[in-house]
Amino acid sequence: EDKVNAQKARRVLDRLVGYNLSPILWAKVKNGLSAGRVQSVALRLICEREEEVQKFIPEEYFSLGCEFKKGKQKFNAKLEKYEGKDVDIKNQELFNSIMEKIKGEKGIVSAKKDSTKSIKPKPPFITSTLQQAAANRLGFTSKKTMQLAQQLYEGVTVGNRHVGLITYMRTDSVRISNVALSATRKWIEDNHPDCLPEKANLYSVGKDAQDAHECIRPTFIDYTPEHVEKYISKDLWKLYSLIWERFVSSQMKNAQTETSSFDIDVKNAVFRFSSTRFLEKGFYEILH
Repeated sequence: EDKVNAQKARRVLDRLVGYNLSPILWAKVKNGLSAGRVQSVALRLICEREEEVQKFIPEEYFSLGCEFKKGKQKFNAKLEKYEGKDVDIKNQELFNSIMEKIKGEKGIVSAKKDSTKSIKPKPPFITSTLQQAAANRLGFTSKKTMQLAQQLYEGVTVGNRHVGLITYMRTDSVRISNVALSATRKWIEDNHPDCLPEKANLYSVGKDAQDAHECIRPTFIDYTPEHVEKYISKDLWKLYSLIWERFVSSQMKNAQTETSSFDIDVKNAVFRFSSTRFLEKGFYEILH
């Protein structure tokens, strides 16, 4: 009964909102457009956000970096404190004043701090995270990403065989089949045995996920990016490599890093320099 009433409510909202607004769109923008209960609310949210952006008053600020040299080694550090206070440089005059006072002076390391960190591999791709990663790393639009993923799903010719290289690309679940888990762990054991965890890495499915399909993953782990590169186009290969690496790395050990942070005193200024090194590369072994 609740579902029936919900549907009635949607129909009422369409008549109160959509039926009145859509004709305005047809007259002002383009025929055939709709402005219903969803689009109208989304438009209001966009407008309110734009108003907040327009009200923002920008403030000028400066950050000061310094190049240090020790023997033949050079490195850059950022100004963290000046005259015992946190840095807050909001005008050119103060920036120039600090720079002139410390320029050419020697720096002395006053403190060193070491810290270790364990970095977990990311879960396999779902539709939204694949689109985000493809945009950030490959510069692909969401439309292009999904078109390429569709081709990988429908299949390409690899050697004498037509094969779908990935599972269904419209999914909101990170679930992995037992068959795929076993095959992936076997591949890691054969190629990167030191990076194989004792148990498979399992990722929780979001409470709002429909979980109708698995995550986006390669259909055959043995079809590595190197193996298929000569059979598919450059863009298809880039996206497939992204999917393959993300999925396989999700079943590898955590990476372990050590970060060393140095405070360098230059007169009344304190600069900070950090360097990070791998103690164990873990899943980074296969990431490019």
